[in-house]
Amino acid sequence: MRITSLVFVLLLVVSVLPATALSDGKRSPTVNEVLTGASATPVKIWVYFADHGESSAKELDEMIAQVTLSDRARERRLMRSSGPLTDIHDLSVHASYLEALRETGCRINHTSKYLNAASVFATPGQIRALAAMPFVRRIDRVQTARRALPHEIADADSRGRETGPSMAPALDYGDSYQQLDLINVIPLHDANVHGEGVLVAILDTGFNRSHEALIHLDVVAEWDFINHDSVTKNEPGDPLNQHDHGTVTLSALAGYKEGSLVGPAWAASFALAKTERMDTEIQQEEDDYVRALEWADSLGAVIVSSSLGYYDWYTYADMDGNTAVTTVASDIAAAKGIAVITAAGNLGPLPWPGIIAPSDGDSVIAVGAVDPYGVIASFSSRGPTADGRIKPDVCAQGTLVRAASAYDSLSYVWSSGTSLATPLVAGAAAQCLQMHPYWSPVTLRDSLRAHADGSGSPSPNNDYGWGIIDAYQTALGGATGMNDPSRPPAVATLYQSSPNPFVPSVSGRTAIGYVIAPPADASSNPAGVTDLRIAIYDVSGRLVRVLFEGPRLPGAYSVDWEGLNHRGVAVSSGVYYYTLSVGSFSVSQKLVLIRR
Repeated sequence: MRITSLVFVLLLVVSVLPATALSDGKRSPTVNEVLTGASATPVKIWVYFADHGESSAKELDEMIAQVTLSDRARERRLMRSSGPLTDIHDLSVHASYLEALRETGCRINHTSKYLNAASVFATPGQIRALAAMPFVRRIDRVQTARRALPHEIADADSRGRETGPSMAPALDYGDSYQQLDLINVIPLHDANVHGEGVLVAILDTGFNRSHEALIHLDVVAEWDFINHDSVTKNEPGDPLNQHDHGTVTLSALAGYKEGSLVGPAWAASFALAKTERMDTEIQQEEDDYVRALEWADSLGAVIVSSSLGYYDWYTYADMDGNTAVTTVASDIAAAKGIAVITAAGNLGPLPWPGIIAPSDGDSVIAVGAVDPYGVIASFSSRGPTADGRIKPDVCAQGTLVRAASAYDSLSYVWSSGTSLATPLVAGAAAQCLQMHPYWSPVTLRDSLRAHADGSGSPSPNNDYGWGIIDAYQTALGGATGMNDPSRPPAVATLYQSSPNPFVPSVSGRTAIGYVIAPPADASSNPAGVTDLRIAIYDVSGRLVRVLFEGPRLPGAYSVDWEGLNHRGVAVSSGVYYYTLSVGSFSVSQKLVLIRR
């Protein structure tokens, strides 16, 4: 059913039902519990909207066509997303709806494009007023996120363990050797694959980047979603341990101090999001998580690493991949080409019966923890999901992981938890995406699974998932499946333009994405430079315009067409063809231009 039809149904229901009946149907049981209590204290709720204020399906399509993306986000979507370049999840919440919420006296905290919702602080009386609004689809509590991912930290000199075989690798990994060797990252380092060019977003408590193993990092953006500023290290008023957990996870993924600590993807780029409160209850709100996901999307991040977990207010029946807010948002992010890698949880088999959100998402890569010898950690949460799917997906070392201390610039700690296994998998994933930039999140997940060690019997199972990852074999083996559309093309791949049909007066341009593959014979072309041409033709085969002509390195690109010919004159409505030519290789696609 289209959204416009939904609006009609809502208006029809409003006209025939009493307001109290309609409002009761919109409120979740947890919200109704608030209304039955005696307190008038504001509580944080989600207000979900029925539409984006459009009057027709045509107007909705035009709104989507006008969405603009950053260059990096557009490139990622062209390369890795499973849907159109832009969709309804890119539209902002309608301004008039937000104004109507404010008129009730409630305070808006965040808005979400992904959910078409706003998180607000509202009293019971305001909640009733909100539920009576015809454009409000549903009201629910903003759930509390208990981290449930405790990480044990010991003094660096108080623990000892074996550091692996005596054969020395090219780098001196110090005490971080075992955690990388277990997931077979080191051969990729020896091949000069360290995550270069891959943007990783980390959602955590905060980050102290003054440590000697972190000062090298390329941080393109950081944001504190708690205090609403660009400072992610401790600030006045923060608990002393606020940036502790985030510093540990960041350093496990990307630390670099030879002889002490080396992470899998120390040369990647990073976006750091401070989303989790380290107060006395060690909790955060799920709306901070969703906002951070959308922020990472806007920046063009290709991986999100998150060592957070949600289960308060939920029952295990809600761990079905379609209920928890963070799960829904994570799956939307995955559809837009972001690999969401998250901790399965540290609750073990009991008392909570399994994994936690958002690791129940079907497109999310859930990570369990093993000890240095590959044995499942007692605290690592087990599957299946409520709907019977195997989880976790894969495992990595999560006990006695070497990491940087958050309390000074020179010390190191041992840390444990699925919180630590997750950044190790995320770092290995960054290496794989450096080598295979066209892989979608699902292709990455399936390839990690296919090359994991199959721990346990039978395999896969709900303790280890598909087993401990093998980064080198995953990157070397390529995508799984003979007909996988994300396998590297023989020469080049040309994607369908977006939007199509293309209305210049609405969107201004249409984007044409393409991928140039590495040369089949690298010895004859070590740099991989390819000369190509992209041109527009009309239906009679006449050249309309050359959009690009020249050399390109292997990788993903896009070029825009504004509906103009080579003289800068607007062309008429009709069917056009765009062609990518590389030597004798040529591929074409069709687009439709509409003038109004």
